[in-house]
Amino acid sequence: LDAANDVDNVAIDNGNRAVQFRDATGLNVTGLTGGATTLTVGGSLTQSGRIVASTLGVAGGGGSIALTRDDNAVSGAFTGSTPSGNVSFFNANGLVAGRVEAGTAGQFNGNVHLKAVAGGITLTDDVIALDDSVKLEARNGTITQTGGTIRSTALVWFAQAAPTFNTTATQIGQNLTQPGATLPPIVNNSSGTITLFDNSAMSGDIVVTAPNASKVIIAGALVAGPGGKVDLRGINPNAVLEVRGDGDLQGTQILVPRSTTTFTWIVSGATAAEAGTALVNMINRANTAMPKLVTQAATAAVSRSRTAPRPQPPRMSTISAETSTIDVQQSLPVVNVPVTFVTPATIAATGGAVSGSGLRLGTGAGRSVISNLTFQGFAGTGIELDRVQNALIQAVTVNGGATGISVSGASTGTRILGSTFRNVQTGLALQSASRLTFGGRAAGQANRIENAAREAVFATGFATGTQLVKTQYVGGSSLIVQRNVRGLRVVR
Repeated sequence: LDAANDVDNVAIDNGNRAVQFRDATGLNVTGLTGGATTLTVGGSLTQSGRIVASTLGVAGGGGSIALTRDDNAVSGAFTGSTPSGNVSFFNANGLVAGRVEAGTAGQFNGNVHLKAVAGGITLTDDVIALDDSVKLEARNGTITQTGGTIRSTALVWFAQAAPTFNTTATQIGQNLTQPGATLPPIVNNSSGTITLFDNSAMSGDIVVTAPNASKVIIAGALVAGPGGKVDLRGINPNAVLEVRGDGDLQGTQILVPRSTTTFTWIVSGATAAEAGTALVNMINRANTAMPKLVTQAATAAVSRSRTAPRPQPPRMSTISAETSTIDVQQSLPVVNVPVTFVTPATIAATGGAVSGSGLRLGTGAGRSVISNLTFQGFAGTGIELDRVQNALIQAVTVNGGATGISVSGASTGTRILGSTFRNVQTGLALQSASRLTFGGRAAGQANRIENAAREAVFATGFATGTQLVKTQYVGGSSLIVQRNVRGLRVVR
């Protein structure tokens, strides 16, 4: 343990007894056999011979740690750190890692590479890379995280697809990705609160299973590969899903649990400028005119991912919400890509009425299909359509608010069928809405306006080609107010 030791190569054989060795500069291990082993060096650490030990702890002082022989046999935990450089450790069979840290915060100067040649990897503490990447290779086994978190500046990835990534850690990820292959399913059987940071796949799905969690916090982006889904159906259906300021879900389908009561979607931890965007961000992510959250959050995401750009999702998004209720705390931003909502769900505003609208579709959202959704708790308009063409709004219910549904601008090919707008001031508002079809003659196509307090329909401006067909008025007002309207056709 003499700090003045200065040798280039060392060979040690101490049976199964403890080994401690310190060197002032760099060191190469030509062979080592011992029990609990600690190596401390002032420079880099390499090996040219096999290391056999019950545990291995290494500390570098200014260079990389590269113990990369496939025949190393450390039966217990490996720990390693260096303030400048990389930490790499390979083991012949399974690998147990305690705290492993490469680099110094703010200096972007360290990567981590752990490999189990045969068997799995178990992580019991933090694994931190303060340059770009944590690379985990579990050639023939699972990757299990029982403590700590995996963190890197830009990229955490699995060199070969393990069957599963089992974790009991309460914090999972920070750019956890799988380049070139699917990310192993993330499985966490612990109770309490679980936080997911950035987790992404270069191909395939993101699958998260947490059957016992009481809350799952999405604090980063869950990004599926091109054509892939984000599948959260394995989360406890009675848990709270909380999407925080920089949280986002990206995939062709977002699958959430079927709840026996209410599956709660909360947008929290966001500034006023970020209000309410998380739910629609997973729809609107391809809209380059609108940042993911705000400039600050988007910039942070880009800087973390500078060496691993996120895959571009397709323009069409499908939200498959296998849930009774999605709760939001703020009004939602405009959707400007085609979106299909499938399976019944309720989008509700928590904490009383939220000013603004439940769902707003902009001109880029043509060809959208919105069906079997209920909107409630929004003080403004349930659904807004602004120059949306060839869309289908079907079997939708709006309960409460100023206006059930409002339509403005050219609406060629857009149909609103079999929907109910109740307990509103105005059921339908038309503002120069042309070529819209509201209702139909066939069974189930007529719309219902129930308990309208002021008027059933308010129309203004040019309405060329717009038809109101067989609308049913139940309770409240059945009044159709037309101000300077041209071209509106009402079929009783």
